[in-house]
Amino acid sequence: MNYNIILEYTNFLKKSFLNFFKIIFKDDYKKNLCTPFLDKYVEIRYYDETNYPKEQDFVKRLNRELIDLYEDLMSEDNMEYLKNVVALFAYIVCFDDVYVIEKDLELINSLVNDTSLKINNRDNLKKELKEWYISFKKSKEKFNETIETKYFNVIEEKLGRNLYYLVLEHNVKISNLY
Repeated sequence: MNYNIILEYTNFLKKSFLNFFKIIFKDDYKKNLCTPFLDKYVEIRYYDETNYPKEQDFVKRLNRELIDLYEDLMSEDNMEYLKNVVALFAYIVCFDDVYVIEKDLELINSLVNDTSLKINNRDNLKKELKEWYISFKKSKEKFNETIETKYFNVIEEKLGRNLYYLVLEHNVKISNLY
């Protein structure tokens, strides 16, 4: 495992979401068009690099950034494909736990039945997405378990709406010199 845990996790997410795009687009999948959008998503979500720092709502900020990228990459040939890619980020945000969804499988049903997405082949899409999602969740939990330790503990206390106070407890012996 790499020492940079964030890089390790973001690479895992990129790979997982590229598989998600493969399932959605099947034979029409174009990695070279999906990758820039995933890179932009990771930059915004995990590194907070944005051209719109005054926008407080993450989804609005993400949407503005993705639309800018869409306009840069758009051509007559790939316009519909890129629209679908941008629209799928509404679901990726939920899969990546930006919004907590109680019934995850209903999200997949919603995705399969979404008529605004121009998906050519919807045969077995629901089944494949469920398998992908279950595998994704298990891999995410496994990744989180690898970095858990008995030496550190984070306690969060809710101060207000979307505002928490974090306390980092440690179980490490520290020399008197420090």
